[in-house]
Amino acid sequence: MITTTIFNDAGENRDLEHGLISGNTTRERWSIHPDNPLSATSHIRWEQTGGRDAWQTETVADMEMRCDKDWFYITGKLVASENGEVLFDKDWEERIARRFV
Repeated sequence: MITTTIFNDAGENRDLEHGLISGNTTRERWSIHPDNPLSATSHIRWEQTGGRDAWQTETVADMEMRCDKDWFYITGKLVASENGEVLFDKDWEERIARRFV
């Protein structure tokens, strides 16, 4: 397998005029076997943070994709929190036909 891993941590920034904090990190992993295009997979995780003083938010999106000769398989999860309390939590699982690909 050949794997490319990407990690980006932009840190958190505070706007000095109004105090809003924003930050993000991204993690990506792309893999494939050179002799088998159907082995390709990807995993991506995005984390966004924000807030001001005692009010903090976080959003995490986690996604994966793989395939076989007929289908792409995609899974995802999105979680949004405010001050540590989960306000939104959803999972997806889809299968998409590989037409002309």
